[in-house]
Amino acid sequence: MLQYLRKQFKNKTFAANVMTLTVGTVIAQLVPVLLQPVLRRLFAPEEFGLFSVYMSIVGITTIFYSLRYAQTINIPKNDIEAKNIFSLSLVLSFAFTLVLYLVILLFESKILSAMNIPVGKKHYLYLAPLSSLLFSVFHIINFWLIRKKEFRLSSLNKIYRRSAEGGVHIFTGLAGKSVGLVLGDLLGNLANIVSGTHKLRKINFNFSGVTPARIKYVVRRYIDMPKYNVIPALLNSVSLFLPAIYINSFYSSTIAGEFHLTTMLLNVPIVFIGKSISEALIQRLSEKRQNNEKMWPEMKKLTGFLLAIGILMGIVIWSIGPWLFRIVFGSEWKVSGEYAQIFVLLAIVRLVASPFNVAFVILERVRLFAIWQIFYFIGIVILSLFSFLSFNSFLWLLVGIGCFFYLINIGFIYNIIKKHDSLIII
Repeated sequence: MLQYLRKQFKNKTFAANVMTLTVGTVIAQLVPVLLQPVLRRLFAPEEFGLFSVYMSIVGITTIFYSLRYAQTINIPKNDIEAKNIFSLSLVLSFAFTLVLYLVILLFESKILSAMNIPVGKKHYLYLAPLSSLLFSVFHIINFWLIRKKEFRLSSLNKIYRRSAEGGVHIFTGLAGKSVGLVLGDLLGNLANIVSGTHKLRKINFNFSGVTPARIKYVVRRYIDMPKYNVIPALLNSVSLFLPAIYINSFYSSTIAGEFHLTTMLLNVPIVFIGKSISEALIQRLSEKRQNNEKMWPEMKKLTGFLLAIGILMGIVIWSIGPWLFRIVFGSEWKVSGEYAQIFVLLAIVRLVASPFNVAFVILERVRLFAIWQIFYFIGIVILSLFSFLSFNSFLWLLVGIGCFFYLINIGFIYNIIKKHDSLIII
């Protein structure tokens, strides 16, 4: 893969950065993936169904934690401004955690009922904000590591996180503790923060230059993020996680657990490769914009690379998906392979589109992304009107809506990058 990237991209540093992040991500994600055959025998499908709802709550609420200011850490040329964004993001994250716990205390019974969470399992609800906070804090730290081109350190953190998580899952599973899935997530996030903080110290990070006046400045300077990116990002997160909540409510926790395995495995390429490319692109596109360089030539090659991987994944799933799931995870999980033969279409399109969404932020076109996200969210909400469908029909509808909107997303990204390039005079 590294040889391919180096051949395709003239900038060998960028190829190496992508490879560094990819290797770290692959190793980190291999831990939970390789543990799945064991975990699926230690925890019942119902537990995975409730865990998918818990992760949906985490994924949705995390969006608010820094009001998306953290994503701008790589934009400023000077570190002082970036440090103030870093500090602002931390303050906002802790503040929102308090707000979220207040909401849960006031509306506990209504939230549990709406999400079909048994009262005896309400710890899933109460632990979600803590997980969101831990994830958000590390996310902020990781943006700084990327700013400093510490791609190796960023990769190692992912490995530490997944190793801690996997260890807790196995230990609690063998002990018969159903809460183990949630505890693994929490301790994995905590390991991320401990490791990330240690890395910040190694690169001599400090808060010198951070002042209330400068924080107020960055609040105003990047106000488009909370104004035009928080709601779209929230809608994007809701659009990704709401189907799990629908399935748990419309069908059963068992089906939700089976579908959780489907989405988890089909998202592996997105996490393995797509996210790694996305993280490297944050720094790379910021650099190109600052240096007034064209972006499309590299983006075109990356698109072809991701599409080839997606097609290969599709061929495997369509050919032997159910058999593969049955052999690896046990006969009761064969149905997850059947779901995968449908859902893989959306997984391929998302693999191609998702890494390039950072272009909306780097090129400060978050308003356009907001428009797309609002309509995509509406499409997902419409799914709630079709609870009468069989699950397979519901899944086909979900995939159709997703593919339609992500293809539009790809078109938007192409247009804003080409417009940027057209303004460059060589």
